[in-house]
Amino acid sequence: MGLHLALGSLRVTSWRRGLVGRWLDTLAPPGDGDVRLGVQVGLGLDQATLRASGAPRAMTVRLRSALTALRAPRVAWTVLGELEEVMDVERAAAWLTLAQGQTACGWALSGRLGLDAVGDGLPDGALRRGLRAWADAPAAQWASEVTHGFDAQGSWSCLEVPAVGSSARGDVRVAMGLLARVGVALLDERVLAPFKVEGRGRLSVAAAFDANGLRRAGLVAREPGRALLVEVARALGTEQAPDALAAFEGVLGAEAPTALAVWHTPEGLRAEVRYLDA
Repeated sequence: MGLHLALGSLRVTSWRRGLVGRWLDTLAPPGDGDVRLGVQVGLGLDQATLRASGAPRAMTVRLRSALTALRAPRVAWTVLGELEEVMDVERAAAWLTLAQGQTACGWALSGRLGLDAVGDGLPDGALRRGLRAWADAPAAQWASEVTHGFDAQGSWSCLEVPAVGSSARGDVRVAMGLLARVGVALLDERVLAPFKVEGRGRLSVAAAFDANGLRRAGLVAREPGRALLVEVARALGTEQAPDALAAFEGVLGAEAPTALAVWHTPEGLRAEVRYLDA
């Protein structure tokens, strides 16, 4: 109930309320306790991504139904099937993103995923080429999640890889080294500095590629804590965002964010906050 109320409080979801309801009924029918629901919002609450995850075999059937209803291209489930065959997947998820006048959808597979297996299951495209930039990096030994998405402009794939150093500062050094391999220069030090403090979540890097190459890339902190959120918002010049997010959390019934991502995009830096475990 909290998720439905929270979504209803967002202006960005109001224009597709019927779509949201049908999507939730397909992926997480009432009474199904095996499906976890979550939501990810832009720092300015200008975008919302719904996410439903569960055991791979059960979720795959529902994923196909959801993707068909959203008219996703057939390659959506072709790639999904190929990746499932070569990877040891712990959870499968479906997601739906709503921004003003725009919709995107897709799926995600998570677990301890070998980079070679991910490469074997992907079509020969930009992500596979980008993956080669990490394949020979000692710091990139496995992926925690692979995501595939579709919108009006086409499809893309995203890979998330843990950045593990000997300290928080070491994690950031590893992360920036991996991002440099896919062509992302150093992020603003004001944005990086909050991630260098100990006890502020488990750090990963993520890079998304479409047919034209790198779409976006950045840092993802799991269990980030409120201090990191506040300082990142300040570094991005959105000091009021944590207050608005706190109000959203109250409606949602979430105690704290489960992840914080800062993305380098063609339009500039963008942050997104995830709630609940999905």
